[in-house]
Amino acid sequence: MAELARLEGLRVISRTSVMQYRNTELRVTEIAKELGVDAIVEGSVLRAGNEVRITVQLIDGQSDEPLWANSFEKQLDQVLSLQRNVASAIAKQIKWTFKPEDKIYFEKDKRPVVSGAYELCLKGWNLRLLEQDESLERALRYFDAAIVLDSNLYQAHAAKLVTLFLNKAPRASEGEAQEAVARAVELAPEAPESWMALAMYHQLFDMDIAKAHRAFKKRLKHVRETPRSVVNMGFFLCVSD
Repeated sequence: MAELARLEGLRVISRTSVMQYRNTELRVTEIAKELGVDAIVEGSVLRAGNEVRITVQLIDGQSDEPLWANSFEKQLDQVLSLQRNVASAIAKQIKWTFKPEDKIYFEKDKRPVVSGAYELCLKGWNLRLLEQDESLERALRYFDAAIVLDSNLYQAHAAKLVTLFLNKAPRASEGEAQEAVARAVELAPEAPESWMALAMYHQLFDMDIAKAHRAFKKRLKHVRETPRSVVNMGFFLCVSD
């Protein structure tokens, strides 16, 4: 839900924070209350050959009633445009008022991606969530492989830097980390992932807390308390190792 998170003022709870509810027996209303959100987004991703279908529904956090549901389909190399379409549709359903720059962003098509590279990135993300030494090392290999296939995939560069941070990479890796974060910011200066990567770079390698704080503020500007907030509870794309 990084695409939704870019909307300033809309509070979106991260996937990391909601993973604890993945196999829970709690009702949606209970989860929404614990997280302090107004709506829950549930969804699934199905791939058949080169086709990708995202099925998503928006659930009211107080009544547990479905507010809206829909399916979206695109070719795998257009998966970034697909994600943007889904986020835009959800924002419209909660009556979000788009700023002019938001309209331009969501109406503009994302560039095609190399499907194999994006799959490698997904595998790296899944491993990174485990936050174990071995899984982090394997995640780094996936991100490196993704970058080889598609050097313009900013998500792979940003994810690599975050993984280096979680893996407590030695300062000997500073050059590698600097390259990763520079590419992420160059390719997608508006993306929350890029600012998170930059913040972590300043914290771990620069040891410049002031710069890290400024970057984190840019990354977190969308989590200010507002009357409307959503939490992403789904979208688990299963990929084989």
